[in-house]
Amino acid sequence: CDFSVKSNAKWIQINGADALSGNSVVSFRISVNPTISRIGTITIAGQTFTVRQSRI
Repeated sequence: CDFSVKSNAKWIQINGADALSGNSVVSFRISVNPTISRIGTITIAGQTFTVRQSRI
């Protein structure tokens, strides 16, 4: 089964391919946040996950 991985925020970076299939590992990196708290999402195979990050 093929699926896609997407982020709606530049500060959430998907590592590797954005189109995967079968049993796969999805990894991502969050950039440092020097300003106000922020919220973004990662969508994997149609399921959306919320990422909340406070400032440092």
